Amino acid sequence: MTRFARVLAAIVFAAALPAQTLQTPEDFFGFQIGADRKLARYDKIVDYFKAIAAQSDRVRLRTVGPTTNGNPFVIVEISSPENIRNLDRLKALQRKLYFQGGAPTDAEREQIFRDGKSVVFISNNIH
Repeated sequence: MTRFARVLAAIVFAAALPAQTLQTPEDFFGFQIGADRKLARYDKIVDYFKAIAAQSDRVRLRTVGPTTNGNPFVIVEISSPENIRNLDRLKALQRKLYFQGGAPTDAEREQIFRDGKSVVFISNNIH
C-alpha cells in the first residue's frame, strides 16, 4: 500500500478512537498496513470501513455508486459526532458559499462563516 493509504488508515482509526476502542487495521487485515508484499483487497477495505462506521459515531460510510468493476464506490466521512450528525447541512452551507444555487446574500455568507466547517475530499487510487 502507498504511504497515502497508510496515512488514511491511521487517520480513520485515530479519528474514530476517542469514543470507542476499535479493531486496528493490522488486526482486521492480519498484517501491518504498508508491509512489503502485502496488499489489502478492495472488498476487505470496504468491509473494514463498514465495521468502523458501525462501531463509531465519528465515521459515516456512504456508497455513491459502482466502480468500473462493479464494486461499491464508497466515501468515508470522518469528523466529530456532532459534525457527522449535521454533515448534510454543513455541506449545503459550503455549496452555497461557492455559488451553487445562486450567490449567497451578505447575511447568508456571515452565517456560513460563523456556522460552517471546512469539508475536505481526499481521493486515492493505485492507477
